Amino acid sequence: MMTPSMSWEFTALVVSSMSWRRGYLSRRPSMEAGPAGCFLGHAAQLGTRAIRVVAVALFSVVGTGLILKVVDGLVELRVSPEDEATGLDLSQHDERVYS
Repeated sequence: MMTPSMSWEFTALVVSSMSWRRGYLSRRPSMEAGPAGCFLGHAAQLGTRAIRVVAVALFSVVGTGLILKVVDGLVELRVSPEDEATGLDLSQHDERVYS
């Protein structure tokens, strides 16, 4: 689940990735050949960057899922419902904290 802080960070990451180096309004130096920014003659650049952002997001989601599956196979990621109902301080650490 994304927290509000994480969603702002994700938004900032996507915006900065889409406009990094040769952003939307960048211009070519007079001696340099090549395309200018998105709004100044090279609109295909925006699509290429969008594909890269989606590819990185997909890679991150799949990679995280695989890591979680491997860890879940080695150790349990969740406690039993009984331990959760009892309280983790008591069931996992044998300590009484709030009672």
